[in-house]
Amino acid sequence: MNKNYIKSLFTDEISYETDIPLIRKQILLSKLLFITSALFLTLAIYHFFLSHDISIVIIDSIAFFAIIMATVALHVFKNFNSAVSISTLTIFVFIIMFTIINKNSDYGLIWTIFFPLFVILTMGYKKSTIFVTIFYSVVFYVSYSGIGVWQNGDWDLTSFFHFALASALLTYTVYSVELSQEHVHKELNALHVVEQQYTDELERLSVTDPLTSLHNRRYLEKVFKAEFYRAKRHSFVMAFFILDIDFFKQYNDTYGHKAGDDVLVKVSSIMREHFKRHEDFIFRLGGEEFGGLITGENEQDVLEFVTALCSEIANEKIEHIGNKNQPILTVSMGVKMTKNFKNDDFNVIYKESDEALYEAKESGRNKAVICTVT
Repeated sequence: MNKNYIKSLFTDEISYETDIPLIRKQILLSKLLFITSALFLTLAIYHFFLSHDISIVIIDSIAFFAIIMATVALHVFKNFNSAVSISTLTIFVFIIMFTIINKNSDYGLIWTIFFPLFVILTMGYKKSTIFVTIFYSVVFYVSYSGIGVWQNGDWDLTSFFHFALASALLTYTVYSVELSQEHVHKELNALHVVEQQYTDELERLSVTDPLTSLHNRRYLEKVFKAEFYRAKRHSFVMAFFILDIDFFKQYNDTYGHKAGDDVLVKVSSIMREHFKRHEDFIFRLGGEEFGGLITGENEQDVLEFVTALCSEIANEKIEHIGNKNQPILTVSMGVKMTKNFKNDDFNVIYKESDEALYEAKESGRNKAVICTVT
């Protein structure tokens, strides 16, 4: 049975990942209501034409229509709790009345085993406890009162004891099955939660640079089109930039690779502090190259916001005696501004930003070059 078919029968508010026991109960209730309504209708016809017991016919008929109401509550109004309540009360009253009237004629007590089965399987082992307790209190009292009277006096204490013991063992067995089912589901659900956590962590790691904790190139390509069309939809300006640390090889040669890693972390921290709006995306593209995807309402504000990063990093005055221009750490940037949104090809925008970066390096470094705005 596929999910769409289940949703056509039951409420759409169910979460199929977390409410599997409820789905199981709903499917079971649907089948039990069908079987029970057919049973009550059959019994009403049987007792009317064959046994001519009008009192039983009336009980059967009332029970049949009550079960139809429960079916309507489940299938039409999508109300599982109402369907369970109506059907539970109906079966409870029917079996109690039938037991009192039938007095175990033709082994009529056999029908009493149906109620605990129905209630436990549809309500669960916790909620059904009070209903089953009340039911057996009444049934056992009525059947105990029938000792020496029912079946022309053949219903004795031994008969009552066998009936009570069999009923208790059957109920305990059903309780145990339902309890084990719920425990298994809880264990499976706990495993699912752990599995989902591992999956989420793997997904996060797959799009995160392990050194700087920034998003990586893979994540950039993943979010680019979404941001492109968001900016287009709101008539924003979008800027993509590539940032490169000037003379980074010389920095590693002078201070060592550990210090080089520390500088990469420092630059990423400055970028994170600078671009901290929820609509800003910054990335480590690889090596000493970083990138960013920024949107704003107008071209000038976005441009000033992006290019200010060069000065901000230089103002940290991180020592870099290998820098041929000045003995501090500086960066160069290539920026691509987009406002007409005619081309959503990421490779084209990346290439233009990379060309602007090359121009920034060739023209003295420690600056941002903006390619033609389109």
